[in-house]
Amino acid sequence: MTRHRLSRPTIRSLTLLPRAPEPMEILRCASSATELRSFVFNPLEKGAFSAINNDPSTRWPVKEQLTQPWHKVYLVAQCEASGGDYGARLCRAARVDLLSSRTQIVKVLGQVLRACADVMGARKDAEGKATELLQVPDIGPKKIQKLVEAGVMTVRRLSELDFFDIERILSRNPPFGQNMVQILAHFPRLVLSVDIPKRDGAEKKLIVRTVLGCANVETPVWKERSLG
Repeated sequence: MTRHRLSRPTIRSLTLLPRAPEPMEILRCASSATELRSFVFNPLEKGAFSAINNDPSTRWPVKEQLTQPWHKVYLVAQCEASGGDYGARLCRAARVDLLSSRTQIVKVLGQVLRACADVMGARKDAEGKATELLQVPDIGPKKIQKLVEAGVMTVRRLSELDFFDIERILSRNPPFGQNMVQILAHFPRLVLSVDIPKRDGAEKKLIVRTVLGCANVETPVWKERSLG
Protein backbone atom coordinates (compact mmCIF):
# COMPACT_ATOMS: atom_id res chain seq x y z
CA MET A 1 0.00 0.00 0.00
CA THR A 2 3.05 2.27 0.14
CA ARG A 3 2.56 3.21 -3.50
CA HIS A 4 -0.48 5.28 -2.55
CA ARG A 5 1.64 7.50 -0.25
CA LEU A 6 -1.05 7.72 2.39
CA SER A 7 -0.68 7.85 6.17
CA ARG A 8 -1.04 4.76 8.33
CA PRO A 9 -4.21 6.07 10.04
CA THR A 10 -5.84 6.55 6.62
CA ILE A 11 -4.93 3.04 5.44
CA ARG A 12 -6.09 1.60 8.75
CA SER A 13 -9.47 3.34 8.50
CA LEU A 14 -9.94 1.85 5.03
CA THR A 15 -9.12 -1.66 6.25
CA LEU A 16 -11.69 -1.25 9.05
CA LEU A 17 -14.53 -0.72 6.59
CA PRO A 18 -16.96 -3.66 6.62
CA ARG A 19 -17.02 -6.10 3.72
CA ALA A 20 -18.73 -4.67 0.63
CA PRO A 21 -19.78 -1.37 2.27
CA GLU A 22 -22.32 0.99 0.75
CA PRO A 23 -20.93 3.76 -1.51
CA MET A 24 -22.01 6.42 0.98
CA GLU A 25 -19.97 4.73 3.72
CA ILE A 26 -16.93 4.47 1.46
CA LEU A 27 -17.11 8.16 0.54
CA ARG A 28 -17.56 9.20 4.17
CA CYS A 29 -14.54 7.16 5.24
CA ALA A 30 -12.41 8.47 2.37
CA SER A 31 -13.45 12.06 3.11
CA SER A 32 -12.23 11.61 6.69
CA ALA A 33 -8.68 10.74 5.58
CA THR A 34 -5.86 12.40 7.50
CA GLU A 35 -4.57 13.95 4.27
CA LEU A 36 -7.83 15.89 3.84
CA ARG A 37 -8.18 17.38 7.32
CA SER A 38 -6.58 20.67 6.29
CA PHE A 39 -9.54 21.57 4.06
CA VAL A 40 -11.57 23.43 6.67
CA PHE A 41 -14.57 25.59 5.90
CA ASN A 42 -14.00 29.21 5.01
CA PRO A 43 -16.69 31.23 6.86
CA LEU A 44 -17.65 32.77 3.51
CA GLU A 45 -18.41 29.29 2.11
CA LYS A 46 -20.92 28.18 4.70
CA GLY A 47 -23.99 29.52 2.89
CA ALA A 48 -22.98 27.92 -0.39
CA PHE A 49 -22.31 24.54 1.20
CA SER A 50 -25.57 24.63 3.12
CA ALA A 51 -27.36 25.14 -0.20
CA ILE A 52 -25.41 22.25 -1.76
CA ASN A 53 -26.27 20.02 1.19
CA ASN A 54 -29.98 20.80 0.78
CA ASP A 55 -29.97 20.50 -3.01
CA PRO A 56 -31.96 17.52 -4.41
CA SER A 57 -28.99 16.58 -6.61
CA THR A 58 -26.91 15.85 -3.49
CA ARG A 59 -27.49 12.14 -3.06
CA TRP A 60 -26.08 11.79 0.44
CA PRO A 61 -26.53 15.01 2.43
CA VAL A 62 -24.80 15.54 5.75
CA LYS A 63 -27.33 15.13 8.56
CA GLU A 64 -25.57 17.38 11.04
CA GLN A 65 -24.27 20.91 11.23
CA LEU A 66 -21.56 21.57 8.66
CA THR A 67 -18.43 22.09 10.74
CA GLN A 68 -15.93 19.31 10.03
CA PRO A 69 -13.35 19.15 7.21
CA TRP A 70 -14.78 15.82 6.03
CA HIS A 71 -18.16 17.53 5.54
CA LYS A 72 -16.55 19.88 3.01
CA VAL A 73 -14.68 17.12 1.18
CA TYR A 74 -17.80 14.91 1.17
CA LEU A 75 -19.93 17.64 -0.42
CA VAL A 76 -17.24 18.76 -2.88
CA ALA A 77 -17.00 15.15 -4.13
CA GLN A 78 -20.75 14.93 -4.71
CA CYS A 79 -20.93 18.36 -6.32
CA GLU A 80 -18.13 17.45 -8.72
CA ALA A 81 -19.67 14.06 -9.50
CA SER A 82 -23.04 15.60 -10.35
CA GLY A 83 -21.45 18.21 -12.57
CA GLY A 84 -22.93 21.04 -10.53
CA ASP A 85 -21.41 24.34 -9.56
CA TYR A 86 -21.20 25.94 -6.15
CA GLY A 87 -24.12 28.29 -6.58
CA ALA A 88 -24.37 32.06 -6.46
CA ARG A 89 -23.86 32.35 -2.70
CA LEU A 90 -20.10 32.77 -2.94
CA CYS A 91 -18.28 36.07 -3.08
CA ARG A 92 -15.49 36.34 -5.63
CA ALA A 93 -12.68 35.80 -3.11
CA ALA A 94 -14.35 32.72 -1.62
CA ARG A 95 -15.04 31.28 -5.08
CA VAL A 96 -11.41 31.68 -6.17
CA ASP A 97 -10.22 30.04 -2.95
CA LEU A 98 -12.67 27.16 -3.26
CA LEU A 99 -11.92 26.45 -6.92
CA SER A 100 -8.24 26.38 -6.05
CA SER A 101 -8.62 23.93 -3.14
CA ARG A 102 -11.14 21.85 -5.09
CA THR A 103 -8.40 20.60 -7.43
CA GLN A 104 -6.31 19.34 -4.53
CA ILE A 105 -9.33 17.81 -2.79
CA VAL A 106 -10.26 15.83 -5.90
CA LYS A 107 -6.67 14.70 -6.41
CA VAL A 108 -6.13 13.47 -2.84
CA LEU A 109 -9.59 11.95 -2.58
CA GLY A 110 -8.88 10.03 -5.78
CA GLN A 111 -5.73 8.58 -4.21
CA VAL A 112 -7.66 7.50 -1.12
CA LEU A 113 -10.41 5.88 -3.20
CA ARG A 114 -7.85 3.99 -5.30
CA ALA A 115 -6.28 2.69 -2.09
CA CYS A 116 -9.75 1.69 -0.90
CA ALA A 117 -10.30 -0.23 -4.15
CA ASP A 118 -7.01 -2.07 -3.57
CA VAL A 119 -8.03 -2.97 -0.03
CA MET A 120 -11.39 -4.31 -1.15
CA GLY A 121 -9.83 -6.13 -4.08
CA ALA A 122 -7.35 -7.86 -1.77
CA ARG A 123 -10.19 -8.84 0.58
CA LYS A 124 -12.27 -10.03 -2.41
CA ASP A 125 -15.22 -7.97 -1.23
CA ALA A 126 -17.06 -8.40 -4.53
CA GLU A 127 -16.80 -12.20 -4.55
CA GLY A 128 -20.19 -13.86 -4.32
CA LYS A 129 -22.05 -10.58 -4.78
CA ALA A 130 -24.69 -10.15 -7.47
CA THR A 131 -24.20 -6.39 -7.73
CA GLU A 132 -22.41 -6.76 -11.07
CA LEU A 133 -25.85 -7.44 -12.57
CA LEU A 134 -26.71 -3.77 -11.99
CA GLN A 135 -24.44 -2.96 -14.93
CA VAL A 136 -26.93 -4.60 -17.30
CA PRO A 137 -29.55 -2.20 -18.73
CA ASP A 138 -33.10 -2.81 -17.46
CA ILE A 139 -31.84 -4.78 -14.45
CA GLY A 140 -32.56 -3.14 -11.10
CA PRO A 141 -32.52 -4.23 -7.45
CA LYS A 142 -35.91 -6.00 -7.62
CA LYS A 143 -34.94 -7.99 -10.70
CA ILE A 144 -31.60 -8.88 -9.08
CA GLN A 145 -33.46 -10.33 -6.12
CA LYS A 146 -35.43 -12.62 -8.44
CA LEU A 147 -32.30 -13.63 -10.32
CA VAL A 148 -30.44 -14.44 -7.11
CA GLU A 149 -33.37 -16.58 -5.94
CA ALA A 150 -33.01 -18.50 -9.22
CA GLY A 151 -29.28 -18.95 -8.67
CA VAL A 152 -28.17 -16.32 -11.20
CA MET A 153 -25.38 -14.32 -9.59
CA THR A 154 -23.30 -13.07 -12.52
CA VAL A 155 -23.72 -11.43 -15.92
CA ARG A 156 -22.04 -14.45 -17.50
CA ARG A 157 -24.61 -16.82 -15.98
CA LEU A 158 -27.46 -14.55 -17.08
CA SER A 159 -26.11 -14.52 -20.64
CA GLU A 160 -26.23 -18.34 -20.69
CA LEU A 161 -30.02 -18.38 -20.17
CA ASP A 162 -32.53 -18.74 -22.98
CA PHE A 163 -34.90 -15.84 -23.55
CA PHE A 164 -37.90 -17.75 -22.18
CA ASP A 165 -36.02 -18.60 -18.97
CA ILE A 166 -35.22 -14.91 -18.48
CA GLU A 167 -38.90 -14.01 -18.91
CA ARG A 168 -39.98 -16.80 -16.54
CA ILE A 169 -37.54 -15.86 -13.77
CA LEU A 170 -38.28 -12.13 -14.01
CA SER A 171 -42.04 -12.57 -14.64
CA ARG A 172 -41.89 -10.51 -17.82
CA ASN A 173 -43.72 -10.84 -21.12
CA PRO A 174 -42.21 -11.08 -24.61
CA PRO A 175 -40.22 -9.56 -26.16
CA PHE A 176 -38.36 -8.76 -22.91
CA GLY A 177 -36.37 -11.99 -23.05
CA GLN A 178 -35.30 -11.55 -26.65
CA ASN A 179 -34.31 -7.95 -26.03
CA MET A 180 -32.26 -8.99 -22.99
CA VAL A 181 -30.50 -11.71 -25.00
CA GLN A 182 -29.51 -9.07 -27.57
CA ILE A 183 -28.24 -6.73 -24.86
CA LEU A 184 -26.20 -9.49 -23.27
CA ALA A 185 -24.72 -10.53 -26.62
CA HIS A 186 -23.05 -7.12 -26.79
CA PHE A 187 -22.26 -6.80 -23.07
CA PRO A 188 -18.43 -6.85 -22.72
CA ARG A 189 -17.14 -10.23 -21.55
CA LEU A 190 -13.72 -9.28 -20.31
CA VAL A 191 -10.80 -11.67 -20.54
CA LEU A 192 -7.26 -11.10 -19.30
CA SER A 193 -4.20 -12.96 -20.50
CA VAL A 194 -0.95 -12.75 -18.58
CA ASP A 195 2.52 -13.65 -19.81
CA ILE A 196 5.88 -13.45 -18.04
CA PRO A 197 8.44 -13.31 -20.86
CA LYS A 198 11.44 -12.54 -18.68
CA ARG A 199 12.59 -13.08 -15.12
CA ASP A 200 15.48 -11.17 -13.63
CA GLY A 201 16.69 -13.36 -10.79
CA ALA A 202 19.51 -11.07 -9.75
CA GLU A 203 17.27 -8.11 -8.94
CA LYS A 204 14.15 -10.17 -8.20
CA LYS A 205 12.19 -8.31 -10.84
CA LEU A 206 9.55 -9.58 -13.25
CA ILE A 207 8.44 -8.29 -16.60
CA VAL A 208 4.74 -9.04 -16.89
CA ARG A 209 2.84 -8.58 -20.14
CA THR A 210 -0.95 -8.41 -19.91
CA VAL A 211 -3.60 -8.16 -22.59
CA LEU A 212 -7.18 -7.15 -21.73
CA GLY A 213 -9.81 -8.00 -24.31
CA CYS A 214 -13.39 -9.16 -24.88
CA ALA A 215 -14.55 -12.69 -25.67
CA ASN A 216 -17.84 -11.65 -27.29
CA VAL A 217 -18.92 -13.12 -30.62
CA GLU A 218 -20.82 -9.90 -31.30
CA THR A 219 -19.14 -6.48 -31.15
CA PRO A 220 -19.07 -5.46 -27.47
CA VAL A 221 -20.79 -2.20 -26.55
CA TRP A 222 -20.37 -0.20 -23.34
CA LYS A 223 -22.45 2.87 -22.58
CA GLU A 224 -23.56 3.10 -26.22
CA ARG A 225 -19.94 3.06 -27.43
CA SER A 226 -18.64 0.24 -29.61
CA LEU A 227 -15.49 -1.43 -28.27
CA GLY A 228 -14.76 -3.24 -31.51
